[in-house]
Amino acid sequence: MFLLVSIILIFSSCCGDGTGTLLVGAILGGGSYEPVDESDLLLNEDFIWRNKNTAVTVMSELNSYFCKDNYFSLRNVEDDKIIWANQDLVNFPNKDNSYFGENFIVSNFSDGHTIIEIATGDIIYQKDLTPVGYKTSPKKITGIGDLFFQVGTTSFPNNQFQDVVLQGNINASSRLETILKPNFQTDIFDQYIGIGTIGEIQSFETANGDIMLALTYAEPTAGNEVEISFGLWNMNTEEWIYERIHFMNYFGKANLHIDEDKLYCYNSLKLACYNLNDGSLIWEKETETTAVSPQFLDEFIVIENGNLEILNNENGEIITIHQSTIFDFAASSKFVYIPLDELKIFDIETSKIIKTIETPYINYPKEIPGYFKHLSDLTVVEDKENGIDHIFISLNGYNFKMEMEH
Repeated sequence: MFLLVSIILIFSSCCGDGTGTLLVGAILGGGSYEPVDESDLLLNEDFIWRNKNTAVTVMSELNSYFCKDNYFSLRNVEDDKIIWANQDLVNFPNKDNSYFGENFIVSNFSDGHTIIEIATGDIIYQKDLTPVGYKTSPKKITGIGDLFFQVGTTSFPNNQFQDVVLQGNINASSRLETILKPNFQTDIFDQYIGIGTIGEIQSFETANGDIMLALTYAEPTAGNEVEISFGLWNMNTEEWIYERIHFMNYFGKANLHIDEDKLYCYNSLKLACYNLNDGSLIWEKETETTAVSPQFLDEFIVIENGNLEILNNENGEIITIHQSTIFDFAASSKFVYIPLDELKIFDIETSKIIKTIETPYINYPKEIPGYFKHLSDLTVVEDKENGIDHIFISLNGYNFKMEMEH
């Protein structure tokens, strides 16, 4: 699944005996199973701790995770120590509703914008910055330095609507300004289809200091279809580097991933790699059997395509395949973690399953099979310097952390 998505887990305070083995006492109900008394169960030595009834979102960019029990806190991924705590926060900043800058977090919640200082957790200000006559989408926000950019939607007669790009400054609490209104065609083919909708927006800075905005957008066509395209806008010169690069005709949206000189555009049916500088196609991969769900690593792309496939990011060719039913996965540069009946750990280099974990417990009752079928979230934060993967797992309302050494 796209791991550029939000990751909401359910945690509570950490506790353990310092050896990686934890004695737990609680009641667990799983799907159609009868409630199981876990008071005599021991946590598997592979797992560090287990928590319950607290919301958590893991932020690999910060090497930390947000935790909410009686209050919000930011904790270090490696040792779980509290970096800061704030009792005034009421919502979770995450990759789907926030821009994480060098010093600040800009979050767009349902009640407006919240600016948070990363180092201390202090709220700089809370205010609805959306311009009058517009609506903003929390899932479409990005930024560079103190500037942040967000997609805004404005309405027209006949139930039409159009998306634009809005700009704000962390240091100013004034309303967002429109900086880009793509030249969408305006003929009305269907009153329930927008004149133009922006699927995703990402920003980056070039070597000469220009700020670039890459975006995907969809427009209705004369055949009453939707054409998905992407473009690259130079904020400094206020010019398109390129626009309307065709991706596909499909009723949906497309996502973006930028890596050095490559731009990846993808949705559930297609993954394509383009030259970031001119928008020319390098390679593409389509599927008609299952949704393509990519995770982008430094040297590889891992996709769920019926089986698990490891692709060369230069040419899209398959490096290795793990033939198995795949519903979900999370990957580091070394391992791919695949939950099904068990948690399987796939070594990318050797192309083999090197470890299988049946349950998070040493003595979990054998009559209750398929524990990992009830997984709700799986996140990996890789510590390349120390060669460790920190794995966060959420299942059946309980949440676990484990570590896997490279």
